[in-house]
Amino acid sequence: MYSTIENRIALLTDANAKRVFNQVKSALNLAVVKTGSVPKPYCAYVVPVSDSTKNLMNDASGSIEQITTTFGVVVGIQSRNDPTGEKGNQLLQSILSTLRLSLMAYSPKIGYSGCKLAGGNLLNMSDNGLWWLEKFSTTYNLESSYEQ
Repeated sequence: MYSTIENRIALLTDANAKRVFNQVKSALNLAVVKTGSVPKPYCAYVVPVSDSTKNLMNDASGSIEQITTTFGVVVGIQSRNDPTGEKGNQLLQSILSTLRLSLMAYSPKIGYSGCKLAGGNLLNMSDNGLWWLEKFSTTYNLESSYEQ
C-alpha cells in the first residue's frame, strides 16, 4: 500500500505541470527525519502512523475485523531567509492543497476505502525550512475462517 501512495505523490504536478516534490521516500524513523535539515526544496516521506480495529463479526465459523490504517505524509519545505516562516507558510498551504486533493477519496489498494483526511500538524522548524505531518486514513476488512 505504501509504495502505491509514494508513487501517486511522486507524480503530483502543480498548475504549471511541474512536479510538486523533488524527492518522495518511505520512512519509519520519524524522529530522524524531523530533526534534520530539509534535503531537497520540496520533499515528502510516507510514514505509517497507526492501525485501529473494530470487530464486525466473531462466531464459531470465523471473525471479521475492520482495520483503519492511518498513515502520514511528512512534507519538508526549504525556506531560506524566512525568519518568521511567512514564505514557508505560503508554500506549505499550496502544497497541502494539492496533496489533499490527490489523496482524499483515493483507494490505495483493492479492498481499501478511499482515503480520508485525518489531521495534520507542524512537526518542526529546521535550520533551512519546515517539516509538516499530514495524516490520512483508509479502512479495509480482514477475514479469518476457523477450521472445524
